Amino acid sequence: MQNEQRKLAAIMFTDMVGYSAMIQKNESLALALLKKQEELLHPIFQKYGGDEVKKTGDGYLVEYASALEAVNCAVEIQRTLHEYHSATEHETQFQIRIGIHIGDVVHRDGDVFGDGVNIAARVEPLAAAGGICITEDVFHQIQNRNEFKVVRLGKGQLKNINFPIGLYIIILPWDKKYSTSFARASFYFHKKKKLLLLVVFILLAIIISLLWKDRNTKIKLGDEKSIAVLPFKNLSVDVGNEYFSDGITEDIIAQLSKMSSVKVISRTSVMQYKNTNKNIRTIGEELGVTTILEGSIRREGNNIRIVAQLIDAGKDKHLWAETYDAKLENIFSIQSDVAQKIGIALRAQLSSDERVRIEKVATKNLEAYNEYLKGKYFWNIRNEESIRKSVTYFERAIQLDSSFAQAYTGLANAYIVLGDWGYTPSNTAYPIAKSAAMKALSLDSLSGEAHAVFAMVHFDYDWDWIEAEKEFLRAIELNPSYATAHQWYAEFLSHMKRYDDALREIRIAQQLDPLSLIVSTIEAYVHYYGRDYEKTIMQCKKTLEMNPNSYPSYFYLYLAYRQLGLYEEAVAARKIMIPDEGGSDEDIQTLEQSFRSKGSNGIIEWEYNFQTERAKKTFVDPYAFAILLARQNKVEEALDFLEKDFEIHSRYCVFLNMSPDLDNLRSHPRFIELMIKVGFLK
Repeated sequence: MQNEQRKLAAIMFTDMVGYSAMIQKNESLALALLKKQEELLHPIFQKYGGDEVKKTGDGYLVEYASALEAVNCAVEIQRTLHEYHSATEHETQFQIRIGIHIGDVVHRDGDVFGDGVNIAARVEPLAAAGGICITEDVFHQIQNRNEFKVVRLGKGQLKNINFPIGLYIIILPWDKKYSTSFARASFYFHKKKKLLLLVVFILLAIIISLLWKDRNTKIKLGDEKSIAVLPFKNLSVDVGNEYFSDGITEDIIAQLSKMSSVKVISRTSVMQYKNTNKNIRTIGEELGVTTILEGSIRREGNNIRIVAQLIDAGKDKHLWAETYDAKLENIFSIQSDVAQKIGIALRAQLSSDERVRIEKVATKNLEAYNEYLKGKYFWNIRNEESIRKSVTYFERAIQLDSSFAQAYTGLANAYIVLGDWGYTPSNTAYPIAKSAAMKALSLDSLSGEAHAVFAMVHFDYDWDWIEAEKEFLRAIELNPSYATAHQWYAEFLSHMKRYDDALREIRIAQQLDPLSLIVSTIEAYVHYYGRDYEKTIMQCKKTLEMNPNSYPSYFYLYLAYRQLGLYEEAVAARKIMIPDEGGSDEDIQTLEQSFRSKGSNGIIEWEYNFQTERAKKTFVDPYAFAILLARQNKVEEALDFLEKDFEIHSRYCVFLNMSPDLDNLRSHPRFIELMIKVGFLK
């Protein structure tokens, strides 16, 4: 039986530049230089704890316990060679390339295998002569801990590697000839196929540009195809019908969002103009649209009157208006008619599928629809009490009409929020959300909202990254104006450490929902987990300008200040959050005293004690304790809590891949085992 051991390791490949040509030209000199390389490199490998797994002709495969040790070793190697060159004749000089990756490796019978080895081997040839090329995974490990400048090359597809790899170069101060542009050229146009690959790359760039242009036309459009639906005024005698007018507004937004060629502003932003005194032109400018739909609803028993007006926001000119006097059972045909007439007014091209989806009747049971609208009303308030109340209404709607797909989607969304925000344990909330989402899709496979919530289940609970991304992309394809789908997809991409892609998606969400606090905060989230703490702080401050009571913004301010060592600022942000978590003035005073007496350690100790007290009254996820213990370098205790997280199938397990608070655990065998179980490592 083979002796096999799996672990996370930093792998370095080195290669002597031009050795094959050298040995053909002067074999004795080549062999002498090979021996000199061995004399120079071996002591440096040993100094940094490198394990020389094997010699690869004129190079080495060396394993390190940490990425930082591997990078420091590589820098010293290149420094040593630079000093050697300055003291020797040109004929006896040689250069080497170095590539480094950190990943999963398997030791078997004295050799090492796995993606960690394969990727490092592909990265090494992309380094310039005398240079060092590292992967994105290595960069995140050494960020803020390395004295030399690191420059991002971008992402590329390496030979026999199934996914794109982010690459960086380390700029060595003594190498005046080395340039970022040369490195990028090396990255894209390597070795003998430079000219062919250059042509291919240019063609690909043109194609990708056209494809992205086509994709983004579904979001960023000409002025004539953008619209905001202002909250319809409730003119009913019964003020309790407010949920009904808000619900109709939201349903019309949903109908318009099915048109891929129209940019539609999301509910969150338009609802901020309820009962506003602002003029149409100002609203159009603030939301970035040139057409506005406004209207009113009067309901008396089973009779309704809906007045709708489409207005050119720039000219304050009416483009179309209609008054509908009808029975309540005709509400769906009215919504469909409004959407289609707006499409005609905007000269939007509707596909046959889009027309079918717009004309589809959600339910024939008016009582079920009424309960559904109440559920949406309370779901949009977004606190624990209102979300739980929305569940009751969605369940009633389902009881009244078991074929009502939107009610199942509403129920799934409610449980996603309950699980995501920690109101309900993940292993309780997500199975219910999954079941409801699957039922919604079985009834309406073309619901973008249902595909989005199913994607979140795959992401947060199933830990099935491939299916999650498929569902996110399908949701966006079906409903390109659904800001929440873009927001959730951005979160997913952050957890996959695809931060540039995540920023692209969250900025699309911002175009569609420019006044949404949560969308604005998720940009800070992307910056934070991408380790750009300054931009995190800037974005949080932008969000707080929109609403100074945004709890999530203070949360990411707190985390970013803590990472930068700005502890006074961190304490100031943390104090503001305490009342929202059920804390008291005494808790605020205790935090201040703990910080004054013990500094940064006092903040962590206070946080641990505060969360312990909260856990006596409400559910607190084990992850909250794990990151605090990790920051105190209490590794085994932190891992105990992370393993508890896995046992309860907590959604916070998805943070294992990218949380900076866990970086000091990443080489530990127990952490690696968790990464394998959750699916981040194989």
